[in-house]
Amino acid sequence: MSHRIQVLPPEVAAQIAAGEVIERPASIVKELLENALDAGATYIKIDLKEGGKEEITVIDNGLGIPGPDVPLAFCRFATSKILSFDDLYKLSSFGFRGEALPSIASVARVEMVTRPAGAATGTKIVLEGGKVIETEEVGCPVGTLVKVSHLFDQVPARKKFLKSPAAEQGQCLEIITKLALGTDQVKIEVLTHGKTLLSVPAGLREEERIAILLGRETAKQLIPIRMVTEGPYRLKGFISHPTLAKTNSRGIFCFVNGRPVRDPIVNHALLTSYKNILPPGKYPVAIIDLTIPPEEMDVNVHPTKMEVRFSSPQKVYGLVIEGIIQSLSYSSPTPTPREEIRDRVEEAMERYYEKAIRPSRPFGFSIVEEKTSDNFAFLSQLGGTYLLFATEEGLVILDQHAAHERILFDRFQEKEERGNPPSQALLVPLLISLSPTEYSSLTYLLPDLTQLGFILEPFGPEEMAIKSAPATLKTEEIVPFLREILAEGNGWAPLPTGERRTKLIMMLACKGAITAHRALSLDEASQLFRELKKTSKPATCPHGRPTFVKITFQDLERMFKRR
Repeated sequence: MSHRIQVLPPEVAAQIAAGEVIERPASIVKELLENALDAGATYIKIDLKEGGKEEITVIDNGLGIPGPDVPLAFCRFATSKILSFDDLYKLSSFGFRGEALPSIASVARVEMVTRPAGAATGTKIVLEGGKVIETEEVGCPVGTLVKVSHLFDQVPARKKFLKSPAAEQGQCLEIITKLALGTDQVKIEVLTHGKTLLSVPAGLREEERIAILLGRETAKQLIPIRMVTEGPYRLKGFISHPTLAKTNSRGIFCFVNGRPVRDPIVNHALLTSYKNILPPGKYPVAIIDLTIPPEEMDVNVHPTKMEVRFSSPQKVYGLVIEGIIQSLSYSSPTPTPREEIRDRVEEAMERYYEKAIRPSRPFGFSIVEEKTSDNFAFLSQLGGTYLLFATEEGLVILDQHAAHERILFDRFQEKEERGNPPSQALLVPLLISLSPTEYSSLTYLLPDLTQLGFILEPFGPEEMAIKSAPATLKTEEIVPFLREILAEGNGWAPLPTGERRTKLIMMLACKGAITAHRALSLDEASQLFRELKKTSKPATCPHGRPTFVKITFQDLERMFKRR
């Protein structure tokens, strides 16, 4: 390797720059879909082969590109969206950097066919490795077709990091869902190998569009945000009823002037609004739609255009807090008075730059005097969660949930290895309503779920029928458990089969384990201790947390200064 400074060849520089914009097939889908929306398309068709790894085709009926401009579209920093830096603060389009098409062309083979209205013929252009290899006039409808194939053939190091077709397809559907939620006048169709994955008609009511994209069960539990304005700032959208909660933040969608973004200020305001409403570690579903004067925000933060900066972040924070707290109040059987809403908003604003401190919960203490015939004696249950045992070595304090979780995990793992998971057939099959992304994820996980004792079958394009489930799950827990799995989104796909099944068994053990704050009898507590000692790793639960703490007589003597 030379230690002299030198200018990189153009093709190498282009591939490095593309790495910031194009990470996987979903990145390409995002850029092409945004281009189609910027072109004023009212119909967009997306065709994915092998999850986009083999080929991605996006067709739209938008404005099209005039023939002389087509080669320019693949030059870096060539764009029709802005002319000067100041235009960034008047932006109404998704794109503006002029990097998407050249970045895609530098790492894939790209074929574009396009014709603007009024032109007699269209233009076809083909690029490989960022270089034009073919251009000609062709007959074609008004609009644009872009076909991307041979992704990362020029960059094999990047190609090996792509996941399975199902995982990449799921990522593409997530991106499409985000963009489709933010537009209501465009028909969007997604296909794979001739099969329709998603079809969203134009002109639907917001509730109908959400039902298609996020699932009907989710849509039923959403509350409209009552319109809140502060000068030119405006907030609308939907939030979930407190009965609907997710295990992660994947159900939170934020739009600023129609652009899907990730913003910590909006997320913090949302979660603060649900403080003391949702349990710790749970997240709402939300579609936050903010309208802000373009000159009061900066979209030129990251090449992916998924981040923004606000000139008045506290104003945005207050607007979101007020809108959500007010909407949650009006959804309550006994609406909160406006004075209390104002107090809650002010309290949340005071916590804007402070970390909230949760008060500790007082422990209850129950005494059990009976002894067992084992070499231990159950003494008491502390706080409805911790079991105290006297042993020959001293005192053992057992976490009843963690201990039972370890017992169930070992039991399930042994059954899974033998191929005979404990399963219960349902007298009446349960139906689970799914969004397109969830349907794809559940289909991908079917072999693993079958190994755990589930039997699921397709029941139309938006539902699956659950005919059997693991015996440890109560009937009312089956659908919520599957939704908890689906909340992981595409987090399952990168895992090898063994790790994926282990994680599912961990979730199943956690769901089936004795909960904290449940009183146990002498026999139940003693049996729990006996069973834990038989497990492979009795000291920890499957997540690595300790199942018990031991205080020996020597420890006690040191504590009381007897040594």
